[in-house]
Amino acid sequence: MASPQLENGHTRIANELLEAILRTPLSSREQKCLLAVARETYGWSCKAKTVTAYRVATLTGMQRTQAARALRILKQRNILVNGSEGLGLQKNYDEWLRPVRFKTDRVQTGTGPNQIGSESNPKTGSKLDGAIGSRSDPHKERKQENKTTDAGTSAHQTVLREFDRLFTGRFSARPDIVGGRDGAIVRDLLRTHPVDQVLELLGGFFRVGTRFSRERGAYSLAAFKGQYNDLLVMKFRGEL
Repeated sequence: MASPQLENGHTRIANELLEAILRTPLSSREQKCLLAVARETYGWSCKAKTVTAYRVATLTGMQRTQAARALRILKQRNILVNGSEGLGLQKNYDEWLRPVRFKTDRVQTGTGPNQIGSESNPKTGSKLDGAIGSRSDPHKERKQENKTTDAGTSAHQTVLREFDRLFTGRFSARPDIVGGRDGAIVRDLLRTHPVDQVLELLGGFFRVGTRFSRERGAYSLAAFKGQYNDLLVMKFRGEL
C-alpha cells in the first residue's frame, strides 16, 4: 500500500513558479519532463544538476527519444537552461518563450482547413499571396506584386532553410519553427540587413555562438535576432 511521507524526500518549489508552469502552454510530455527536472534538482535541494534524457524517461515512463525531444523544446523556449552546474529551471519565467511549432507562412481565409499554397479571395475570386497577404486588384497591380513577393519570399525562405540546415547539423534533430512568429523575425531582419549578412552571421551563430547562446543553450531564431549586434561585433573582431 502506497504511503508517501515528506520525511522520505520532497520537492520544494515556489508557488509563484508552480503557477507560472500551470499557466504556460505545454504538451503533456513537456510538462512531465519539466516536472522530472524539478524533481531531480529541487528534489535534491539544488538549482541545477546533470539530468539525462534516460533519467527523465525513467521517471516519466516515456521513451528516451521522446524525452530528449521534449527537453530540447523546453531548452529552446528558455524554460530549462544549461549552466555550469547542469540543467535547471529558468526561474525568471518572464524570459520563457512562446511555443515553437512548425507551420506554413501561408495566409488562410474563410473557415476551411489549413492549406499549403494560395487561398482564394471569397469576394473577388483572386488568389492571395501567402507570404505577403496581398488583397490588391489582380488586374491592376498583380505584375508588380509578384516581383516583390518573389524576391521577398526567396530571401525569407532561404534564411529559414539555412536555419533548419544549421540547427539539424549541430543537434542532429530538426528544429520546430513557427511560420508566423519565426517568419516575422526573419522578415524583420531582412528589412534592415542584407540577406548575405544575415546568412553569414547565422552560420557564425551556430559555429561559434555568443556567450549567451552557449551558456543558455539558446539557438532559436528569437535568440539569433536578440544577439545580432553581438554577432556583428564578433564579425568585426574576426571572432566568427
